[in-house]
Amino acid sequence: MADFSKLSKVSPLPIVNLSAIQEPLSGLIMPLCDICKRNFNRSSQCHDHYAKMRQEKRSKELVQCPYGLTSYPVKLRDEYVALTGLIPYPRMGSTAERSVQKKCAASKISRTDIERSVALLEEMDARIETIESEITKQNAVGLHEIRKFNRTVKQNAERLCLEQVPGSPEKADPRLVNIWKASELMSQQFDAIELLANERLAELPLHSRINVYQIFDKCVRIINSGDAGYRIKIHAPRDYEGTIQACDKTFPIIPSSLLENAVKYSIPNSEIHVVFSSDRGKHIVKVSNLVNPGLIDDGAVFDQSLFKKGVRLATGKEGSGNGLYLAWMVVQQHGGDIGVSKEKTSVGFTEVVFNVSFPAATG
Repeated sequence: MADFSKLSKVSPLPIVNLSAIQEPLSGLIMPLCDICKRNFNRSSQCHDHYAKMRQEKRSKELVQCPYGLTSYPVKLRDEYVALTGLIPYPRMGSTAERSVQKKCAASKISRTDIERSVALLEEMDARIETIESEITKQNAVGLHEIRKFNRTVKQNAERLCLEQVPGSPEKADPRLVNIWKASELMSQQFDAIELLANERLAELPLHSRINVYQIFDKCVRIINSGDAGYRIKIHAPRDYEGTIQACDKTFPIIPSSLLENAVKYSIPNSEIHVVFSSDRGKHIVKVSNLVNPGLIDDGAVFDQSLFKKGVRLATGKEGSGNGLYLAWMVVQQHGGDIGVSKEKTSVGFTEVVFNVSFPAATG
């Protein structure tokens, strides 16, 4: 998958991501014109202009926006982008274009140079793909060896716990149980690392039928046995059947990422709640926690931007900022939706809720 965050840094002209529309970014040699900067957040016209190009899957053709500026959409691998905020010559010829061309003189560019800029982006995208492929191969070899060692630790620790307490291995010597559960957590982290190294894993087919509750419950048990201290509470209606079509390899990344995020940013010893429900052919999971204000950066925003790669709530907190991005990616793979909201509780704390839904399995 093309990585817009990388491509935007090398684009000579202003660029916008049509796959996930946000305010356009300035190019290396051409800044974003003031008209684009002013109007993107003032009304829906700019967003609608980009959304229409995405919907119509236009590529490599000049498309004029309502303000008289021009965009040039192009497909790079599996992602759509557009060079935008341009005044090409020969001109498009509209009245709106004539009214802005003097105000945006720095945005004038020949159609030939637009095509050259696209060719440069395509070349850079191909180079990035080659580099990522080589890194993925190298990481896969190393990760495979580490997985083998961790599997040995996990199997032996579990075996020893079963020998001590055959019917309830989790009641064995706490030191052995901690080793066993820590190795299971490591397995989940390896899955996340592998997906981050090879995002094409999020394109694997959904060949399995799973119960959403069971996967979340397993993850809750593992995390609760560690530093979380059994404060993650799970709630579901009696006889809940949350069956969906899923990919066994990637789906566990969703509960792992959401729950670890909740533990990391919650008030110490406060409860974290996981609530299950079903509505209109969808199975819904809500993960909520009380936010520890001492861990959140000033100006942190709780909206869909949290699911972008590398976004973090606290710059001083350990972590890559990719956990929620991976969760978002796997939710998309499963045809679901994920969102975040926050609100003040009756006692003045801020509660953050991650809401995930999946289409119920049919047949």
